[in-house]
Amino acid sequence: MRILDSSLDEFGGELRARREQVLRDEGQAQAIAGALTLFEEAQASLEEYRKSLLDSLAETAATLAVEMAQVVLCKELAEGQYDLATIVRETLAAAGSSMGPMTIHVHPDDAETLKDVRFRSGTTVHADPSLRRGNVQVETDGGLLVRDVDDCVAAMGENLREALNQC
Repeated sequence: MRILDSSLDEFGGELRARREQVLRDEGQAQAIAGALTLFEEAQASLEEYRKSLLDSLAETAATLAVEMAQVVLCKELAEGQYDLATIVRETLAAAGSSMGPMTIHVHPDDAETLKDVRFRSGTTVHADPSLRRGNVQVETDGGLLVRDVDDCVAAMGENLREALNQC
């Protein structure tokens, strides 16, 4: 029990004011909690978006690198600026140790380039106009080994994508 210094109306007003303050404080706490939840959800959403952008960036970078390589390669191929003899020797080495005769199929301009290059005995060079410059096909008694420029660039792109995705 306590003795009031005010009237019953004033006491009721004080109680209402305290209750209103408690309700305001509760409302403010709920608003802050709700805002915090929304902020955390927005932060999670932004993090997910950032990761998707990084994934997209890696894919875009790999795609651009491959497209640039193709442009440069096409220019170099058109100008004959490539070491065809080395490409053919690497392809022959990949064909294995077959001692049987081999036929190297290349573009006619490449066949002209290879006319004075010596390969192992039994190897002949055949001009094939259906092949793109820089492409090499080696026919052996075991089958056909194809070294295609576009396939090499595509493999480079896949390797680059895999490397970027591991970062």
